[in-house]
Amino acid sequence: MRGNDLDYRTAFFRIQIVVGYPSMSNSASILFSALSSVLALLAMQENAAVDIDHLILGINDLDRGIREFESRTGVTPKRGGEHPGRGTQNALVTLGNGRYLEILAPASSQALAAGRESAVDHTQLTLVGWALRTRAIGTTVEQLRSNVQALDLSLGFHESTGTGRNPIGERLEPNFMLRRVFSQPMEQMLALGCFCGGGVLARHPKLRVAFLEANCSWLPWLLWRLDEAWELDGDVFAPDLQQKPSDYFKRQCRVSIEPDEVIASNVIEQVGSDYLVFSTDYPHVDSRYPEAVNYFLRLPLRDEHKRKILWDNCMSYYAMAA
Repeated sequence: MRGNDLDYRTAFFRIQIVVGYPSMSNSASILFSALSSVLALLAMQENAAVDIDHLILGINDLDRGIREFESRTGVTPKRGGEHPGRGTQNALVTLGNGRYLEILAPASSQALAAGRESAVDHTQLTLVGWALRTRAIGTTVEQLRSNVQALDLSLGFHESTGTGRNPIGERLEPNFMLRRVFSQPMEQMLALGCFCGGGVLARHPKLRVAFLEANCSWLPWLLWRLDEAWELDGDVFAPDLQQKPSDYFKRQCRVSIEPDEVIASNVIEQVGSDYLVFSTDYPHVDSRYPEAVNYFLRLPLRDEHKRKILWDNCMSYYAMAA
């Protein structure tokens, strides 16, 4: 990574895919379509040092998953082992050239870690994720950013409870209440700070970025703090920045408001309503489903601001014609 970019120095650049496909056959077709799309992005840059590492199928019973896989393919997965502290176990199938397929399920000998439920809460084998490996994570991520910009795509971030990169919330375990309070907004604050203050948006001036489902009321303070730091130390630590971090934010970023975030009126007063989009955080426990929209409509905001948040800002973020 360059400068103060968000640095997840990890062996794998992992991209999660929405779960819930009804069968392995449907999952496979969607999987290869998704793989083709992402690898096409990376292939636009010559010598992209990235390769498929493994595919992940989730199920709520490992024995049943092994039997299902064997009945569908004629191949018997080999049992792997348990993941200490995560509450999961796996079985593996080699795909050749160092690639493999992982069947992931709960381990009966330990409690399931927070955030892992959605990956293994399936009665049939279901695609829940896949991973890429790279020899140069910084170069690969920079290539991906450039290609996303070149294709005029929108980039969105969501905090992940179950990552392998020591998220902030881990220090609060086993208190999941406090973990959820701090992990989501603070991880997104770090990401926003690195994009606006670390030179990412300066190097990619047409990249559109959203920081989602982690509240927005922290935004005025963070932008003020970033601008102050840039004024004091930007000549040394932020040489790519030709403008204040808040200027890059206003040019290229969105943050989502929660349906019942009453104090977000302060964000509109201090920053404006042009940078907020609506999200429900469904299906997580703190969403207001099925009344999320009604909660939002009851917020003490002017109709013109609600229209921007519900429609106009989302349209511009996705570069869709009105």
